[in-house]
Amino acid sequence: MLKSMIGQVPLFSKLPSGELDTLAANFKLKSYPAQTVLFQEGEHGDTLHIIVEGQIEILKAMDTPNEQLLGIRGAGEFIGEMSLLSRDGLRTASIRVHTDARMLELTRTDFNALLARVPTIAYEMLCVLTERMSESQNNAILDLMEKNRELADAYNKLQAAQTQIIEKEILDRELLQAREIQQNMLPGVLPQSDALDLGARMLPARMIGGDFYDVIPLGSDCIGIAVGDVSGKGIPAALFMALTIRLLRAEASTGNPPDEVLRRVNQHLLAMNVQGMFVTILYGFYMHSTRK
Repeated sequence: MLKSMIGQVPLFSKLPSGELDTLAANFKLKSYPAQTVLFQEGEHGDTLHIIVEGQIEILKAMDTPNEQLLGIRGAGEFIGEMSLLSRDGLRTASIRVHTDARMLELTRTDFNALLARVPTIAYEMLCVLTERMSESQNNAILDLMEKNRELADAYNKLQAAQTQIIEKEILDRELLQAREIQQNMLPGVLPQSDALDLGARMLPARMIGGDFYDVIPLGSDCIGIAVGDVSGKGIPAALFMALTIRLLRAEASTGNPPDEVLRRVNQHLLAMNVQGMFVTILYGFYMHSTRK
């Protein structure tokens, strides 16, 4: 039975019957469960394995973050030949059983004796090794191309993130400037008298907002006082707040009563407001002479 197995391996299929008998006497048939590590990269090797059943994995940098699968070998293929052919005898890769497998094992001594008896075996092995080297080279090129693609993708993402950071920094600076402009639109100095003590402070929920207050001089004896709150927050509310203040000051300068001033401001805002925003305003007069 072992002779029949050996004869079905492509590497030995052309050997005469007598040579197959010799190999059957030298080969050892062993079984290995899945996940068995036959040998590791860098170890000294002195055996050649021929797969009868199952599959094994060829790995570089096994059990490390850089682990790489070089290939999977199946029935009829051999492994471990490089350690027998190289001068230093080191394993060039790690071997792990992928599925339950049975393999024929040949020692270095028996392998050298086989080459001496059947030199053509070396040629057959050389052909297989050439195909494997070509396969490994192609896989290495494909792997390099994939890594280059991943590197380019990471670089593009890094550039996009850098652009977002720059844009955020610009936006933060612009919002800071907008906050300063909004603060400058509000009265910096409030009128004071023996009978009147005014104070105001505005702290928007965000960098800028829609809350506001105003004190509008309306002659030597009268001032208009307003407090307002625009719907929403952020830039839209701040813009609507600026518009409201300008309209309120313009209408208040006419000297009309507060209800007429607010009615006209409301008319202007309705004509300009297509976003559906609104503002709540408290506006009235204070007379120095009457203290009311």
